[in-house]
Amino acid sequence: MKFVYFKSRCIGAGHDFWRSLLILASLNPFCFAESVRPIVYKQLDENIVYGIRIACHTGTTTLLFPAPISGIYGQRVSKTPQDNADFLINFVPGSSHFTLRALHDKANDQLTVIFEKKAYVLHLTAAENAHFTVSFFYPSRITSGKLLVTSDRLLSILDRAKAYGVLTNGTSDILVGVEHTILNREISYEGFRVVLREVYRFDPEDVLVFHIEFRNESDHLIHYQPHQLAARLGDRIYKQAITDASGIIPRDGKTNAFFAITGMPGGGRNNLRAENPWNILVVRAERR
Repeated sequence: MKFVYFKSRCIGAGHDFWRSLLILASLNPFCFAESVRPIVYKQLDENIVYGIRIACHTGTTTLLFPAPISGIYGQRVSKTPQDNADFLINFVPGSSHFTLRALHDKANDQLTVIFEKKAYVLHLTAAENAHFTVSFFYPSRITSGKLLVTSDRLLSILDRAKAYGVLTNGTSDILVGVEHTILNREISYEGFRVVLREVYRFDPEDVLVFHIEFRNESDHLIHYQPHQLAARLGDRIYKQAITDASGIIPRDGKTNAFFAITGMPGGGRNNLRAENPWNILVVRAERR
């Protein structure tokens, strides 16, 4: 039998920071819009007009949402070139992403995206220093001045990581934006080894999922504490936010486990890559 453990983890900034952003937004709705970075991430907020720089002469700009989009509306946006169109769009109904390309240097329009019964307004402009991708992520709840990834969201992420091999063979957009790295790194403990098989990064939520394999090298059962699993990188330790593990390593056998981390230990995004030289920390439990 396996148990799923949850632990609340904070990934946001303090209340004063968010209050300052809201003040800026009230003064200038485009205050979050301009960035020189070609790959950007934006928190979903129907009260903001997002400035999006669209590729014109070469390439396209891809916009990704965390779930299927209900509808897209724009006055000067078309699927095929037309005299009154400023932008070409490629969108498949039911998809969670779409691509845009500006038809001329002065292209400009407002695009409304209907997502989960809310309308999000995008201000599109043609630009040489265009965005390559713009990924929107869910706004998490604010509690005690910090952002929280909900337990339901963590469980969904864990399930997607466990089903990654199956999902990659389909046509679903559910894995758009997921970074997957195979490591097969071994960590030795007394009587057993831990093999870090894979790491998955879900960037919009700032969550990393670790797939590990326990190998018992003794002739007796080994018990460990699933809720104490953690990943170490340098001098920082990231404790599990959710774990799917049995807590038992069978004698002379193997067993798999998954756990996820999110944010920094003190709050804020970690922005950590999946291919980092991770070390897995395991706390043994008393024999039962």
